[in-house]
Amino acid sequence: EKKLVAEIKKTAKTGNEAATKILARQLVRLRQQIVNLQGTRAQIRGVATHTQAMYAGTSISAGMKGASKAMAAMNKQMEPTKQMKQMREFQKQSSQLDMTLEMMSDAIDETLDKDEAEEETEELTNQVLDEIGVDVASQLSSAPKGRIGASNKKAENNQAR
Repeated sequence: EKKLVAEIKKTAKTGNEAATKILARQLVRLRQQIVNLQGTRAQIRGVATHTQAMYAGTSISAGMKGASKAMAAMNKQMEPTKQMKQMREFQKQSSQLDMTLEMMSDAIDETLDKDEAEEETEELTNQVLDEIGVDVASQLSSAPKGRIGASNKKAENNQAR
């Protein structure tokens, strides 16, 4: 375009009006061709982008096809009834374990509570007896020793004789 503009100026200085008009017409056509080429280039880029998007869509489609085949294979292997049976068995065993743990915890709590309650009861009894002046130690030394059930049996045997 610069060369053509320089040539137009050169022919205009020489006074050749016909050659100047021809060169000016060529310059106009050249500029139109440049605009057309730029438009065509933009269209080609658009087509290339569209082609890339289509290729990406095709790749995604192929990936989804593979994933759906894998999922179908897994569904065939899983057998829902077998899975449900296993889940029920797990729930049953879990519930059983929970009940066992709760029973053990309750038994331990009861044992500890009884010991504490017995100690507290004995302390309270001793405190009350101390307040009223009863000497428990002297009375305990004169109390019968051994099992209560065993002494009851001896007493019954003695009565029977």
